[in-house]
Amino acid sequence: MATQRTHCEEEALSMARVDRLINLIRDIEQGIPQEGFPEVITKKILPGDYRALLERLKSSDKDISGYFHERLQYEYRPSLTGSTQFSIRLHSPFHHDMKVHFDGLLWGWLLHAFDNAPGKYTPKTAILTDSISPPSYLVVELAWSQSTESLREKAEEFIRGSGGQIRTVVGLDFSGTYDIWDEMKDRWASTGMPQFGPICVFVWRAVYHETGEVSLNNEGQPNMTESSHIFCNNDGVVNLDQWVCLTLQDMIPESKLRQENNSVREELANVELVIDPPTLMLQYELCLGNQKQFDRVQAMEGAERGCEECYGRTKCPRKRELGEDA
Repeated sequence: MATQRTHCEEEALSMARVDRLINLIRDIEQGIPQEGFPEVITKKILPGDYRALLERLKSSDKDISGYFHERLQYEYRPSLTGSTQFSIRLHSPFHHDMKVHFDGLLWGWLLHAFDNAPGKYTPKTAILTDSISPPSYLVVELAWSQSTESLREKAEEFIRGSGGQIRTVVGLDFSGTYDIWDEMKDRWASTGMPQFGPICVFVWRAVYHETGEVSLNNEGQPNMTESSHIFCNNDGVVNLDQWVCLTLQDMIPESKLRQENNSVREELANVELVIDPPTLMLQYELCLGNQKQFDRVQAMEGAERGCEECYGRTKCPRKRELGEDA
């Protein structure tokens, strides 16, 4: 039978958790690589720990406090159970570049949605479109080192957390590429040709009741429709017949749509953004090239520290990136 900790012991454990988290945040702020180059780091931070963290930051130097409040990408979900309440997102170059590209693609499309169809749409449709501004009711989420399931869970969180205001989540799933990234770089180095890996694009759309409220399942999670689109298979073969179609309806909350007549809703559904293989694969190749260069720099820095510091890689980065046998 486990013995119950005393109040002093609980306080000491809480302080230790806060100390470790602050040290981690300092390392991230200073650009110190984390083992394995994760995109997400989760830590056990209980509600009392979180309050203590905020108090500690008030008395810390302005640099670390400002970084925490203004630049650190983190999420806190208060809970007395589990060990993943505090999440820090560390986006890789691939993740960052691909996300920036697709956010720009969406907003560029929105800005010029009616350029090729003057007079075709009613003023009401244009007014509704003009009312859309970031953050949109459509979200683009990307998985590199995270799993497909975590991408799906994130979509549920967006829809549930917004009360159904976010109606559509596009999931760019590159986790299959990440799983074989080391091997892809080896082939890239030996052939001199860029390599492709598995790519799947998911589109999740919220399901609504007649009242306009989002429909929930028995577990309290939002009901969603899901479509999957395999742009590149496990052998790196691109499917040129694959595409994803989004419309202006995806960017308008259900509460607003239900106030409009069928003609306006049809017009919104007819303004389409098509994501096709050439569009996706061109950016994919560019982002992989940036990631490859980043990995090489990190490997060279690791080599200077010695082979024992491999940052949790499956192969020794010094030997792999510098062309030596692992």
